[in-house]
Amino acid sequence: MKHAVTPVVTVLATHDQHLEQLVSQTCQRMAPLWPLADLVAVNPYLGYVGEDLLQTEDLLQRRLHAAAIPSWDDLRRCRQEHAVSDADLVAARTEVSLIAGSEPPLAAWIAGMLDLGGTSPSAPRCRSLGAVLAQQSGRDWAGIILEAMGRFLAGRADPGIGRWRMHTEGGLFHTWLAWAGHDRSLGVSGLPGFRRWCAGLPDDHLAVIAATLAHFRLAEQPAAAADYLGRLLGELPGWAGHLRQQAWSSGHDAVGDLPHLLAIRCAYDLGLSQCHPLGAHHLPDLPGPSSAVVQCDRLARLTVLTAWEAAWRRTVSNAIVSGRAPNTRPAVQAVFCIDVRSEPLRRQLEAADPGIETEGFAGFFAMPVAVASGTVDNNVGVQAQCPVLLSPAHRIALPAKPRSSLGRLLGAFRRSGVGGFASMETFGLAQAWPLVRGACGLDGNPISRIQEQAPVHAGDLPESARLALLRGMLKHLGLRQPLARLVVLCGHDSTAANNPQVAALACGACGGHSGAINARLAAQLFNDPALRAALSAAGEVLPADSIAVPAVHDTTTDVVRLLDVAAVPTSHAEDLARLQQALIRASTASRARRAAVLPGLAVGPATQPTHDHLLAALEARSRDWAEVRPEWALADNAAFIAAPRHWTRHADLGGRCFLHSYEAARDADGATLELILVAPVVVASWINLQYYGSIVSPQQFGSGSKTIHNIVAGIGVLAGGGGDLLSGLARESLHDGTQARHRPLRLQVFVADTTARIDQVINRNEHLHQLIDQRWITIIALDTDGNARWRRLPGQGWCKMDHP
Repeated sequence: MKHAVTPVVTVLATHDQHLEQLVSQTCQRMAPLWPLADLVAVNPYLGYVGEDLLQTEDLLQRRLHAAAIPSWDDLRRCRQEHAVSDADLVAARTEVSLIAGSEPPLAAWIAGMLDLGGTSPSAPRCRSLGAVLAQQSGRDWAGIILEAMGRFLAGRADPGIGRWRMHTEGGLFHTWLAWAGHDRSLGVSGLPGFRRWCAGLPDDHLAVIAATLAHFRLAEQPAAAADYLGRLLGELPGWAGHLRQQAWSSGHDAVGDLPHLLAIRCAYDLGLSQCHPLGAHHLPDLPGPSSAVVQCDRLARLTVLTAWEAAWRRTVSNAIVSGRAPNTRPAVQAVFCIDVRSEPLRRQLEAADPGIETEGFAGFFAMPVAVASGTVDNNVGVQAQCPVLLSPAHRIALPAKPRSSLGRLLGAFRRSGVGGFASMETFGLAQAWPLVRGACGLDGNPISRIQEQAPVHAGDLPESARLALLRGMLKHLGLRQPLARLVVLCGHDSTAANNPQVAALACGACGGHSGAINARLAAQLFNDPALRAALSAAGEVLPADSIAVPAVHDTTTDVVRLLDVAAVPTSHAEDLARLQQALIRASTASRARRAAVLPGLAVGPATQPTHDHLLAALEARSRDWAEVRPEWALADNAAFIAAPRHWTRHADLGGRCFLHSYEAARDADGATLELILVAPVVVASWINLQYYGSIVSPQQFGSGSKTIHNIVAGIGVLAGGGGDLLSGLARESLHDGTQARHRPLRLQVFVADTTARIDQVINRNEHLHQLIDQRWITIIALDTDGNARWRRLPGQGWCKMDHP
């Protein structure tokens, strides 16, 4: 006998402002997820930066079943590495007690967990009705719903072939209502009548949310309603992140279609309640507050994390040594991206030739441009060449990469929501040769060189725009005067094959795009005689013999490619040759260091390969379709230093620090300081917290194993054939098979400026203020003489640190 379908509950005729606010706040908790072609490192805790880690973990464990504080398994590494002393733990207990408002007896708990082993007690977790019925019926209704929603959202996102495109007019919820009327998957899974039930829903997403809350008796319980709605989105954070990102350009608080997605998920729970035989007898599970034991465990874990960070902060602080800047003109000033992978190469380059000075600057070189393939009037193929926190101010054109109509058709079908598997069956023979060629590593370098080789016409921009770009770069770059004869502007790129997340390896800030075009544009502006004349007329003189040369650092092979060298005048031939020789020596040394920590390329006294053999091995590795670890990218990043380069020139920072050159004496108005703190520091915190989250909570904020990734509609990856989009980093980018390659430490930010000037910037920028005062990052002021350190502690102001 079929279960009778109960008519849908009477939908509230109106929904008040409180509901809209609740829905908006719930949606704003979800972090955005950029599509694969423009993948950006995102802080997965972005929606929680207004709370500290203790509050965040409580909310996350309830709603996303995720963590914000490392587990004991992760924290024991500090003991294994002898990184934390008993004195560090005592100081950390005092600091954490100020956050907790009391000093609980944590010493025995911490000692037992670190030295004897153990796991944290279970924290309360909210469960949707789908999850509750899964436990009661033995059928995974939460998973069935996620699969159904995943199919719908993938089909809607499919850009593939026009005649297969889903009708999307009328909004996401309206589209789903039409789709649900034809989807038989829930009926097949054991929910007969669900399609007919959906026909009774109103075409008003907020009304459906209101009806769901009323049906489950949550309308008058704001805290429980927030937990429930948060859990519903927490079951599909990837798709929620995709919709949040689509609205990002409208404003960082914009939520776009996310309320519609929430209404769809509400409708499934409401439908289960009315269409499933057990539905009427159960409610979503919304447990009460965390127990005292759970809260104590969180405090204990936060204490160990705080102690570990204090030990690391001391290491970095001791490596920063002030001193006088050289008073001789350098032969070369090489400006690298602040990316942590640049630090070892910079150190090797300075060792290879003491006449070379390196500097750190954001790798888009203050050139916030968009690149269009074809013409500047064509929006197709436009990509932003700047961090996502900025908007491109100008657009330049590059020649479109030639491609046949058949190639475009095959590519569109393969990337479509239905074509991933079917393309191989349909076009198997046509795809055979490209597969063989790629699998055998015969494709050459898999990264397109069009941005490194195609003509760049800076003259397409108005002269006023070009002059403003050049002025901005020179002001914030702050190079020591007089400028060298050669000024190298070196962006970076990453080489990897058969890897959907290659953009995550290339750059964490600029959508994974190469810095080549920015470096080439900046060099053209630097060398432009008309712009130099305009600068000179304003009293800003560039040495006549100083020219800029663009370059790209391939972080997979440590090869540095100098670009546009044909434009270098013969008067600088010897300078260029000197630079090239130093780069060869530096790259060789940096390559050996990198190879020593890559699985399968261990270098030791008995297995020392020749330099040529090592380079060939790394290049082959970058082309290998089966290689899941072409490089470690930004793994183990843990500090940001904005200070004069000569303060860190002789320090081995282990490739763990973002290095931004900064001299307060050259920044009279504080504009450069503000730019560094609100852009590069915030971007670095996103990168740091993405790695942190992928380690601390890999099930929710990681993306599993690369070996089972499948691309959906070009926007993300799935584990297998369906379900939620995966966000964060793959396990292979974090773990070598034996141990994690990233330590989950929050970013320690060192800034060589006064506490008063730093405070002014913090107080003007809310997001930065939240990151610091809620302890997502730690900021340390270095006196301009470099001899004193001051750490900003929330509620206590600046506290002087011990420094030898």
